[in-house]
Amino acid sequence: MRLKATIPNHPQLDTAIIYEKSPYSYYVYVISDDHRHGFDTWFGDIESAKYHCESQYGVSPGTWEEIPDVLPGALPQFEVPTVGIRDETGKMTFISYAEAQEREIVPPKPQQIQIVEDPELIANVRVLINQGKYIHAMRLYKQYTGCDLRQAKDVIEHLMNVKDNT
Repeated sequence: MRLKATIPNHPQLDTAIIYEKSPYSYYVYVISDDHRHGFDTWFGDIESAKYHCESQYGVSPGTWEEIPDVLPGALPQFEVPTVGIRDETGKMTFISYAEAQEREIVPPKPQQIQIVEDPELIANVRVLINQGKYIHAMRLYKQYTGCDLRQAKDVIEHLMNVKDNT
């Protein structure tokens, strides 16, 4: 979950974003529109994070709006999916998530899982999963189907979360 609000009347900061990293870990990012100024602060709950923004930056409680969660590899302090890249000199530049995908800096967008319809293979994979042999299950699926390791991992994770209806 991420929330965004405008910071009124501040000389350098324009936006506050609250990012829920876990149920007990929230980060407040306060940033300028050009991203030259900003920093983050950790809070244990969302109420404390909102109160901090209200007391420190004048953010009214009713001005928060929900924005989409970050994508894998994207930075949570940006409203739109953005990736930071550090060059050889240490300088940080920011590019769009789409460009980062094109340059293969972040993982490709997850695609729908395609599971081979072979009851015997799936039964054998499930036996390995039930024995806690996840790597063996991935190897078996990958070897039999010819898919890449990422696809095999996704299938195994899916099968671990879906009840066997046979």
